Amino acid sequence: SRTLQFSHPSGARAYVAYVRAHITDYLGSYPTVHPFSSAGRAGSLYRAQSCACPGATPLWLAVASAGARVTWLEINGPDATAATLRALAARAP
Repeated sequence: SRTLQFSHPSGARAYVAYVRAHITDYLGSYPTVHPFSSAGRAGSLYRAQSCACPGATPLWLAVASAGARVTWLEINGPDATAATLRALAARAP
């Protein structure tokens, strides 16, 4: 989890847009992208493409902003789901 504080809301929105435009740099090829909102924040929810490796687990990432603050929340593991990420994001700063 990361919380980034910008000087202005426009900087936070630009960062969220930058991550969306460059998500393959973070998650590799073909991530799934969905709109995301939580606790007044807006952004995107991403699911990294799973590899065919034995024991591979899902990786979920949400990046969203409200005002001048950005919340970056990533989870992975055998029980990681979009619902789990949403529940955690609701409690994030």
